[in-house]
Amino acid sequence: MDKTFFLSKGGLGYDDLNPRTNKKTKSYASLLVRHGAGDTLFVLIYVNDIIITGSNTLSVNQVITSLASKFSIKDLGNLHYFRGIEVIRSSNGLILTQANYVNEILNDELMTDCKSVNTPISASELLTLSDGTHLADATHWDRDIVDRVSTYDYILFLGNNPISLSSKKQNTVSRSSTESEYRAVANALSETLWVTNLLNELRVPVHQIPTIYCDNFGATFLSKNHVLHSRVKHAVVDFHFVRHYFDIKRVRVVHVHGADQIADTLTKALSKSTFEYNLFKLGLVTHRLT
Repeated sequence: MDKTFFLSKGGLGYDDLNPRTNKKTKSYASLLVRHGAGDTLFVLIYVNDIIITGSNTLSVNQVITSLASKFSIKDLGNLHYFRGIEVIRSSNGLILTQANYVNEILNDELMTDCKSVNTPISASELLTLSDGTHLADATHWDRDIVDRVSTYDYILFLGNNPISLSSKKQNTVSRSSTESEYRAVANALSETLWVTNLLNELRVPVHQIPTIYCDNFGATFLSKNHVLHSRVKHAVVDFHFVRHYFDIKRVRVVHVHGADQIADTLTKALSKSTFEYNLFKLGLVTHRLT
């Protein structure tokens, strides 16, 4: 059972949810969890929006009654929409989608009548802030032609489902492709550890060691090598961070061919066939488009 509520006035604090039985998760302070004998309860709070769900309907109703006695709340019914994410129920479980959120952006920018394209980035044309000259080698690590700062990207899967993704410019210029890719591995590892710790707090067991797939031989090798190579001497903190969790078997770093790197979907100009194949591997379409 899951319910959503709007807190019309006042603020909901941790003490209002009985801190003796409901515990904050260390990974996410706005998520409270209660584990009992055959009974699990989750309360997620975002400003005035609240999601309450659990394995026991009676326990969920007790929390709702307790909150209603202290605050003016509005019952919005079963969870359908929360912070831009639409929840669709099916016989196989829940589907999370941001289709409505995307449509709102298109409406706000007056782009609903724009023609669609096969890929988000042109594979035959490179653009800069000033529409300058093309980059001769589009696979080079210094991705941005203007400031030569690389962009790292990763997609985090839980089983076969992508649950988190990121595509951001790095803070500094990398002096080699190995250094750039190794920073990307470190960022992916940081997110992986956070999700793993959160799942453990939710008592969702992770039976296998998380694997990071990297398409750079140098970065993959360095994650297993105790010798700090000169190519990453400017990323020494990232080097020891990845090495530590590799040594204690909290992560594996495996090389993958560039053609099979799904994360490239976020940043690289891929051909139509490759882009559509990656959509299939991401589970965004149910069948091969080409």
